[in-house]
Amino acid sequence: MADGLKRLGQMLGTARDWDVFMTETVPPVEAALPSNMACDPCSDPPDDDATRAGRSRRLPHRPGISPAKPRTRVFERGRTAEFRRRAAFDRLCRGRLQTRWKKLSHAGKALDDLDDPGLHGVRLKAKRLRYAAEFFAPLFPEKPAVRFIRRLAALQERLGLFNDTTVAEALLRDLSGNPGYAAGLVLGFTSARRARARPKIADAWARFRRGDPFWE
Repeated sequence: MADGLKRLGQMLGTARDWDVFMTETVPPVEAALPSNMACDPCSDPPDDDATRAGRSRRLPHRPGISPAKPRTRVFERGRTAEFRRRAAFDRLCRGRLQTRWKKLSHAGKALDDLDDPGLHGVRLKAKRLRYAAEFFAPLFPEKPAVRFIRRLAALQERLGLFNDTTVAEALLRDLSGNPGYAAGLVLGFTSARRARARPKIADAWARFRRGDPFWE
């Protein structure tokens, strides 16, 4: 199962990057500076549509994926007591959560000094802890679990926005090795957004670390 999910993630990763770029990164720049984005030097030759070049790169990376079936909860709260009576399963839950918690805590120790790859690593560890926390949360008291996951989700969102700006810069250079005026506007926008994101990441990390793990 892990191998299959890894292959799926690799297949969808680039499509996701282009989707974020075209639906979240470019539109605010177009809205703020519509006349400046009218001519798009991101394409070769220059295009009269600021998003056409990006769309042409985006579509080939969108494989035909059938609509996902609605997610079902593996654990229902009505069965929490039954699962908690199983000591081995209880130890498994706590052990898995504690391991991912320690990895994230260690990765974020020197958060202010981390470079882009380092922050990307923290983001991945936050994502894995969040998935595990959401999966096992129904086995624990609701309020502490919800509070922990909410703070973790805020941290993950801040790290994700920062990562999206880094990816956007790489995509811009992929569109054109020497970005022109419109591409430069997008590049400046993403650079400013990334600069503002660093202190917000630090704040989200501080709030997250103030909370106690709900499984302890």
